[in-house]
Amino acid sequence: MSTPTLPPSYTVTSKSQICSLWSNYGSISRLHISSPQNTSIILKSIRPPPPSSPNDESHIRKLISYRVERYFYTHLSPLLSPVQESTKVADTIAINDASGQLVLEDLAISYPVTCYGSLSIGPTTSVLTWLAGFHATFWAPETSPALSRKIGSPIQPPLSVRSPGATDGIWERGGYWYLATRSEELSSLLDNWHSEEKYLTRWIKDVDRRIQSENKNWKTIIHGDVKGANIFLSSNPRSSSSSSSSPEGLKAALYDFQYCGISTPAVDLVYFIGTTVDRTLLKDPDTLLTIYYTHLKKAYETTHEGKSLEEETGYSYKALKEQWDVAVVDWMRFMGGWGIWGNWRWIREQAEAIVEKWESEGRVPVDQAGN
Repeated sequence: MSTPTLPPSYTVTSKSQICSLWSNYGSISRLHISSPQNTSIILKSIRPPPPSSPNDESHIRKLISYRVERYFYTHLSPLLSPVQESTKVADTIAINDASGQLVLEDLAISYPVTCYGSLSIGPTTSVLTWLAGFHATFWAPETSPALSRKIGSPIQPPLSVRSPGATDGIWERGGYWYLATRSEELSSLLDNWHSEEKYLTRWIKDVDRRIQSENKNWKTIIHGDVKGANIFLSSNPRSSSSSSSSPEGLKAALYDFQYCGISTPAVDLVYFIGTTVDRTLLKDPDTLLTIYYTHLKKAYETTHEGKSLEEETGYSYKALKEQWDVAVVDWMRFMGGWGIWGNWRWIREQAEAIVEKWESEGRVPVDQAGN
């Protein structure tokens, strides 16, 4: 049985594979240990297949992403301690970049319920609370000297000129559908764009630039892949006997930080709400955004010595809503080239309405405005 480099006090008694990684780039296993206590831990092992070509963008992106995740657990996750009650991530046990191994606390012990989709208001609120704590902790990383030192060397395209093994930082732009790292999807989108969705094509570069050029005091480090499969809950929200099934008692824990990087908080929100919450909650998305924003302000006070988010940075609910509109159109752009899933019909309706609003206001895409 192949085991990673662990602290000397750890004694592994058995190992069982939980799943393979996306595109068979390795595996996640559960290690059962007898000391220092009788429990289990999680091992993520990266064993990539050979690339299809030397400049295989998808292959390079995946290899970099695993380095980013290990960087996150080494340098950034400890900063979450002030909000760990509502923003839980796994404790780090061991990291070996040379072998591509990451050993973590087994979240399933305290957070035994795995999410997938169609979350009701209780678990949705717990995830929005988690995101609020995470975003508040890493708010305005480009203007904070302390955070700037922690984020390392931001990873920027083109990926073909980078050596994944030399990666020492997080993504310059968080979120796995970042346009500059998705040239294949963009080509597919432009070649096969459905006639009813052509209204988006002129806005592709516009929304990408608006996310990139947003006020630095209104950006944060995002998780980048907030979907049901990456979320654990502290109890089953459908269990009537569970005292933790209420929004107040239910807590979330997230993992899989391969695409954490700098962006607007709305990028995480659009992806989560657009893929994982129950459709009945989409009738009033303002309610969900208000829940998030309320918890964000509280978390900001906790992580910034009692200071007010709005007073210190000017980040208002209106600013969040404007970021939301841009992120919705950007997410629809990615699905147009990659494939539709989750609450895609609702996202498409929202994107179409947003573009119609922009055009009725006389807004012109930046490329066409000569900027």
